[in-house]
Formats: sequence, structure tokens, C-alpha cells
Amino acid sequence: MSTKQDHINFINEKGTFTVRCSHAIFSIEQIELLEKYGHWFMALTNGELEPITDMQKEFILVAKREKKAVSPEEIAWNKYLYRKEMEDNPNNRLNIRYEYEEDTFCSREMLKQTRKILSRELINIHKREL
Repeated sequence: MSTKQDHINFINEKGTFTVRCSHAIFSIEQIELLEKYGHWFMALTNGELEPITDMQKEFILVAKREKKAVSPEEIAWNKYLYRKEMEDNPNNRLNIRYEYEEDTFCSREMLKQTRKILSRELINIHKREL
């Protein structure tokens, strides 16, 4: 049987969880939650750790899709599970990987520098007009 201390030790021992999917749909707070508690969420979900509170039991029900996500932790973990499932599906359009070829005429770094220069010039033009 798991105890509160077992859960705390588990979180401390595992360290940072790597979010192995696109971060595009997550808020900064959700990414932080996943990185801090992702291993713990996974252990609760897969039965490695037994739930010790009602909230943890509800969390597991949400992960099993038997209940709607309500808490920030449930929402973040649910988003993660759905996103991983979607990205891991080989028939999914999200699996298209775009590769950028370096242009021999203009590199990405040159383009960034050009944009900075143009931005500065536009700002100067606007300042002069005021």
C-alpha cells in the first residue's frame, strides 16, 4: 500500500518529466505541471502507485476517460495523453515532419539578421514621422 511519503519520495526521485509531444497546445503552467509531476501522474495512471486520496482516485478515472477533467492537473495530463495518442498514430496528419533545407543563397541566420535590421529601420521611420 502506498503512503503519502511513498508518493513524495517517488516525485523527488524521478525528477523532471520530459513532455514527449508538441508543446503547442499547452500553457506554460501546464508544461510546468507535467514536467514536475508527470512521472507521478504516469505512476498513478498505470498502477505503479496506489491512490491514497479521493482526488487521486478521481484523477485515475479521468485518465481512464471515465470522468471529465476538472482540476488543472487532470486537464494537463488528459491533454498530454490525448496529444501523445494522436502523435503516435501513424495515420494521423500531425505526424508529417517538415524538414527545412538550408538555402545556399540565404541562411536562416542571415534572414533573422535582415529582419532585425528592417524592424529597427521601421521603428526609426515611425519615430521621425512623429
